[in-house]
Amino acid sequence: MPPALGDIEQLDCCKLLGVIFQSNFKMDSNIQFILSHYAQKVYLLKLLRHRGLSDTQLSVIAFAVISRLLYVLPA
Repeated sequence: MPPALGDIEQLDCCKLLGVIFQSNFKMDSNIQFILSHYAQKVYLLKLLRHRGLSDTQLSVIAFAVISRLLYVLPA
C-alpha cells in the first residue's frame, strides 16, 4: 500500500453497495461472505424441515432465498 496521507485511514477492504472491495483487487472476501451468508440460509432450511415444516412451506422459503441470490448475482 502507498504511504498514508495525513489523517486518512487506509483499509485492506471495504463494503460498498453490498460488494466487498479489496486493496489487491481480488474477490475472495466477497465470495467468502456470500458463501457463508447462504450456508446460514441452508442451515435455516434444514432446521425448519427438522421442526416439521411442510415441503410446500419450505419451497416458498427456499424460493425467496434463491430468488434474492439470483437477483444479486449478476451484479
